[in-house]
Amino acid sequence: MMRPGRRVIFSLGLTALSWILVTGCAGSGSSMEGPPPSDGGHDGGPSCKTDQDCGPGLACQAGRCVVVPDGGTQTDAGPPEDEHLVFGPPVGSENYVFVVNTTLGTVAKIDPGSLANIEVSSIPVGLRPTILATIPGSDNAVVLNEGSRSLSVIEAAEDQDTVIDVEIGQPYTSMVLSPGGRWAVAFFDQSEVWTDPSNSASKIAVVDIDAVLAGEIKVYEFAVGYRVTDVIFDRLNGPQGPFASRLLIVSKSEIAVADLGLLQTTWILPRVWIDNPDAEVVEAREVLATPDARILLFRNYNTAELTIVDMEQAESTRLLLHSVPTDVDLSPDGTTLVAVQRSTGIVTRVDLNSDLSRVVELDGVRYFDPDGDGLPEPDDLTHVLAQNPYGEPLKVGQAELFTTVDFRLAAVLYTNVDRTEEISIIQLDTMEITYLGRLINKLVDYVVISPSANTALVIHRAEYNSPETDPVEREIDALYGYTLVDLPSQATFQQVIEAPVGPLSFSRSGRYALLTVFDDHLEVNELHVVDLFRLTLQMDSVPLEALPLFVGALPGGEIGYVAQEHDYGKITFVDMETMAKRAVTGYELNAE
Repeated sequence: MMRPGRRVIFSLGLTALSWILVTGCAGSGSSMEGPPPSDGGHDGGPSCKTDQDCGPGLACQAGRCVVVPDGGTQTDAGPPEDEHLVFGPPVGSENYVFVVNTTLGTVAKIDPGSLANIEVSSIPVGLRPTILATIPGSDNAVVLNEGSRSLSVIEAAEDQDTVIDVEIGQPYTSMVLSPGGRWAVAFFDQSEVWTDPSNSASKIAVVDIDAVLAGEIKVYEFAVGYRVTDVIFDRLNGPQGPFASRLLIVSKSEIAVADLGLLQTTWILPRVWIDNPDAEVVEAREVLATPDARILLFRNYNTAELTIVDMEQAESTRLLLHSVPTDVDLSPDGTTLVAVQRSTGIVTRVDLNSDLSRVVELDGVRYFDPDGDGLPEPDDLTHVLAQNPYGEPLKVGQAELFTTVDFRLAAVLYTNVDRTEEISIIQLDTMEITYLGRLINKLVDYVVISPSANTALVIHRAEYNSPETDPVEREIDALYGYTLVDLPSQATFQQVIEAPVGPLSFSRSGRYALLTVFDDHLEVNELHVVDLFRLTLQMDSVPLEALPLFVGALPGGEIGYVAQEHDYGKITFVDMETMAKRAVTGYELNAE
């Protein structure tokens, strides 16, 4: 039964989209290419002589296929045929992949099924859609439409898709969903791009998505601080999964606080000021938050002090480090802060509950005093000078945190600035460092920890002027590559490749990693599917017909997908267990 105020868009099966090209094979990775899809006439269609030359719902007018409104004779040929289509990144729900077509104002819903019968449907939304987010644990999605100043809430299903339009009053440029997906916040993101103040930039709209799905539109608008950079929800755990109770809107100098349970009776959001000029430098700062959103941490890329804002006490306090931190991270539970300082080779650990219990004031400024000596200087108890087994200082600039199999907090340490073919592991409870330099034979670009925390994926960069004298080592150094490190056993697998690693993703189970490898000049376009349980490629890498742009995996199964550069939209699905693949070219019935 259709709820009031909804418009229903019935899905079109793959057979209805006659021009969509589906290619595939199992195992070999080969595929067939066909001609580009024909234009359905939405934006100035193809040439024609009679109506029979056009698709359903189209008519031949002045030699072009155009849309004919129901019951009318007016037509609109629209923009020129060479209009560039703009697609957003693909976003996976439990069973579908959604792709936003900003140009046409639609969302393509792709159902990979078992890869044997891929279905694509086109869902009209608002004008100039830009951002799509899916609601966790469902096939529902929320779309921000900048042109029509609205949100489109999509209820996706196998037989039909329902769309509810929600007006939000402003052409907001960004959107964030809360944990659990009940709340959507639309705002003007001014962290990097200036927004015209005539658009009421210091304003947000909060939409109750649960109420919208129940047939009631609830939109709350609030004034916030100047130059919004971050929107943060707390993350609480309940019987139905994660949810949010509080919202923080971080702007240049202040933090607006919204109690999500009191939005109907709230007129003005209370503010907490950020009391440190260095923390107000928007273009050179990073903002971190504990899961309960009680503590916000501001890092300025150019200073050796951190600003920590206690949201309950409404106080800003500074923490001095030994030197400028090159990386700052919070543990998943929000109890431990880790700061790596490359220039001094120091790794600092701060327990947010105990180390930040003492404060000293100097010239009216609050500083933390973890060791209780009454001085606002770097603490001598919560840091370690990183050294290898030979007593030599390690070159460290980055840390990737993870939890070990025995539930200890640890981090992989590395640098991607100095010439160093090494990584180390630090146990953060004891600050003991295990040197793993013998496992790495190439320069490190960055490190990613798998969702299971059993594997470190070390991405290597090429080194064209290697000092190695061995010709084989020099040739290996000049190539790109990646190394898989099984953290419990320290077993490794290294893969050397011709082109750099691009976007990557993991399956929800944590077993598989998907890595795009591409170089436009070398004409290398590949997707590597890596079995992390076995530390090997599942099979040979999957060749792609176009430059990969985005990669992801469906939560509901071991199906990966990679979107590629294509005028009409192109996405390749891969079954990570069997390595069967199929590609879809063309997202829209009326695409050019």
